[in-house]
Amino acid sequence: MLSKRKQVFAEWLAVPKKMREPRTQKELATLLNVQPETLSKWKKDQGLQELVFEMARTRLEVELPNIMQVIVDKAKEGQIQFVKLVLELTNKHSEKITVKQEAPEVGIENYTAVIRKAVQWEKERFGN
Repeated sequence: MLSKRKQVFAEWLAVPKKMREPRTQKELATLLNVQPETLSKWKKDQGLQELVFEMARTRLEVELPNIMQVIVDKAKEGQIQFVKLVLELTNKHSEKITVKQEAPEVGIENYTAVIRKAVQWEKERFGN
């Protein structure tokens, strides 16, 4: 279990830099009544880093519905990378393209008729 000060530091680290209060690690050290070097040392603590990751992931999960809506809105605007992302997220995307074409059933009589028409057209066009 982390100390209360380490817990506060982890919470501070889990917040994006531009949103942190206080703004700097040095200012936070003063508030926690520790040396700035102590915070630098704490950053190397694996347990603290795991806690920071969990906190940051929780923040992301809370924002997920808003993030998903932005993706949908961008896809609706026709931004192809977001269309692809929506398809991937819904398991509707594939890198493969499958083309299925069935050959028409044409008997020899139809080929003969086509050849006659081509010959007739050629005679009309070129006069042979």
